[in-house]
Amino acid sequence: MNNSRTILTKMISVSRNCRFTLDLHQIFTKKLDERDLEILLRWIQIIEEERRIEIDRSKKKF
Repeated sequence: MNNSRTILTKMISVSRNCRFTLDLHQIFTKKLDERDLEILLRWIQIIEEERRIEIDRSKKKF
C-alpha cells in the first residue's frame, strides 16, 4: 500500500488538505486495487505537472 501513502501526499499537494481530501483518499483505497491506484497516482502526477507549467507561464508573462 505504498501507493496509498504517495497518493494521499499528492492529493494534498494539488488540493487543500481538508477533510474532503482525506475522505476521498479513503474511498479510493477501499475501492481500488493496486493497479488502479497506480493509474490514479499517474493521473495526479500529470495534474501536478500541468499545474507547474501554468504557474511557470504565469510568471513569464510578468
